[in-house]
Amino acid sequence: MGKIVFIPLFGALFLLASCTDQEKSSCDVMLEVEWTGTTQIVYNIAAGAPPTVSTFSIYNKLKDPNAVAGSLDDVQTTHYHVKWTRADGGTLNPQAFDQVMTVRIPTGASASVTNLPLMLISQLSEMPLIQLLPENGGVDAETGKNMIVCSAELQFFGHTMNGCDVSSEKFYLYYTFYYAPVGR
Repeated sequence: MGKIVFIPLFGALFLLASCTDQEKSSCDVMLEVEWTGTTQIVYNIAAGAPPTVSTFSIYNKLKDPNAVAGSLDDVQTTHYHVKWTRADGGTLNPQAFDQVMTVRIPTGASASVTNLPLMLISQLSEMPLIQLLPENGGVDAETGKNMIVCSAELQFFGHTMNGCDVSSEKFYLYYTFYYAPVGR
């Protein structure tokens, strides 16, 4: 009789011991981005710097607002991804951009991010944006216009201190790229 009780008790203890902290908390948090600026940005590629996002906040929020947060729910961001897509009928897109970004965000708090680059400066002199330069005709071959309109899809990635992978929802900014001489 004692052995029958011992086997189920041993099995239950084995199952409990095999659960990791990650499985117990399994992404109890989520990242939310708050952007208060305009989503329609006009950008001169002659500016000599890559387009950036001025200032925004990333919040680390509990999925269950009644849950109790611990330091293991703090998030360490690892990187962000920008996917460029034409919004003007053209099909040739600027290359996607991935960048390391390490910011620790305590649970229930936010981190403010300023001047986040959305592409490399070298991408301004690659297709399709290079077509806007005067020496290349100053016109997009696909649309026949002297500007290129793209959406920038941004998403942030990281992990909680107990190793659970988290990501923000995607959010979008719209860029109208053009060329005009600077300082003349």
